[in-house]
Amino acid sequence: MFEGSPAGESQVQDGKDMFRERLGNGKTYRSFDHKGWHFVLLDSIERGEGRGYRDYVDGNQLSWLAEDLEKLDEGRPVCVVLHIPLTTIFAQTHINSMSAPLPYFIVNNGTEIIRLLARYDVKLVLQGDLHIVEELKYMNTTYLVGGSLSNAQKDQHFVHHEGFVIVDVYGIEYSWNYYPLANTNY
Repeated sequence: MFEGSPAGESQVQDGKDMFRERLGNGKTYRSFDHKGWHFVLLDSIERGEGRGYRDYVDGNQLSWLAEDLEKLDEGRPVCVVLHIPLTTIFAQTHINSMSAPLPYFIVNNGTEIIRLLARYDVKLVLQGDLHIVEELKYMNTTYLVGGSLSNAQKDQHFVHHEGFVIVDVYGIEYSWNYYPLANTNY
């Protein structure tokens, strides 16, 4: 939350409003190019009633994404960033090997998005929310869940040390490392 304003009056913005105003040019999703890569930021949380939400990328955003990717030169590397994962093996590795993906752990229409992304040179999908470090490779795309700096569930066995990921890019290639915070008490 952001509090305060230049006039000194109290103003509160949630993350969506702040992104829309400061970075999104009026939207909660966008794309940009940097050093030969195309970056796509998706909004994977659809607000519900009260504090509720649904893990979903809405139709307007999907149409925009298809148009945005269609404009790319062939072979341009793409990195997609979103909070809720498009795919994960979290449920199978931490709950039960036969477990179905759980609501609120995965984007409800993630398969549709993965199929769209497969038509382009999407090298990397950076995902969050699960407070674990996970790397999945499907076709030519790496799906990376990058841990967490605020680990409210640290008493549970499946949570990794608090930390962060740094991705290094070298032309069209990349590497990544996870850096746990030094002062963790596990």
